[in-house]
Formats: sequence, C-alpha cells, structure tokens
Amino acid sequence: MLLDSLGMDDTYRPAYESPRPAIQGRPPAERYLGDMECGLWTSVMTADWGGGGLVSTTEDLNTFLRSFVTGRVFADRRTRDKMLAWVESGPHNNYGLGVSRVLFSTFDDPLVKALGDVWPYGSSHNFMYYWPQEDLTIIGTFNQMAVEADLYDTVASIMMTIRSAGQSGEGVGAESEGKKR
Repeated sequence: MLLDSLGMDDTYRPAYESPRPAIQGRPPAERYLGDMECGLWTSVMTADWGGGGLVSTTEDLNTFLRSFVTGRVFADRRTRDKMLAWVESGPHNNYGLGVSRVLFSTFDDPLVKALGDVWPYGSSHNFMYYWPQEDLTIIGTFNQMAVEADLYDTVASIMMTIRSAGQSGEGVGAESEGKKR
C-alpha cells in the first residue's frame, strides 16, 4: 500500500481500520458547521476514499506532498508531470489532473502578486499547499465548515508571514526538507 511504502504510519481509513492516533488518547480533530458537530461518519467514509476517506496527521500529509512533489509517489515520474499539465480554470486558477494551482501572481495586490503560486489540495476547509518558490508546504484545517474568511486570503497571509519572517531571520515554526523557518 502506498501509505506504508511512504512511512505514513499515522494515516488510516476509519471505515476499515482501527484508529492510529499520533498522540495516544487524542482523537482526530472534529469538524463543525456552526455549532453542529460534523464528525467522521463511517457510513459516509466507506464511499469516500478519494474524496477524504482518510484520517491523517500534518506530518504524514507533509510526507505525502513532498513525495508527490519529488516524484516518489509514482513508478513513472511522467504520471506526475501529466497531472501538472495546467489548464486555465478560473481567473486566478489552473487545474491539472486532481491538482490545482492558485496564481497569486495574477492578483492586483503587489504583496500577494509577489508570492508566486501554490498547488492546493483539500476540501471542507482542510488544506495542504505546496509553495514551489519557497519549497515549503502549508498544511492545516479551520475545523469549521462555515468559515467566512476566504481561504486564499488566509493562505496568502500565512505565506506573507513566512516570507517576512525569513527575511528578518526569525523562525515561524514551519519546517520542510532543506529549509527551516
């Protein structure tokens, strides 16, 4: 299985496997729609492998994303390259095969424009981005499905904080292979 070959020991399919909490006694984060909990329903998760039927840690997600970016996920690297053959899908977006790209370089704000682009993955306000210009991953969740903030604005703000911290020599707690900030 791909997860095993990548060493993603804290990722599992909740409809088919026992939980593997990364921190003993701590369950996965819950999702909410306003005050209503929208937890992991096994009946939904059985039909949702490709659309979010996994529970994972940010460390395992970083492992997967780094493996995808470096071409270690596929036996033939050309498969990844085909997935990244971008076509325009919106005013600030491109789409490949299962992967999209946000073109911050097309935004009007010069600070946002200078960020370049990111490859986003995720849904339901869970996100995993690769920032090629900085060779960094940004992974997180809002745990709230009714978030009023625009995800792109939030991610751009995180990216600007990382970039300004890197220019000032301060760390912000983000780490990637080869770079530490």
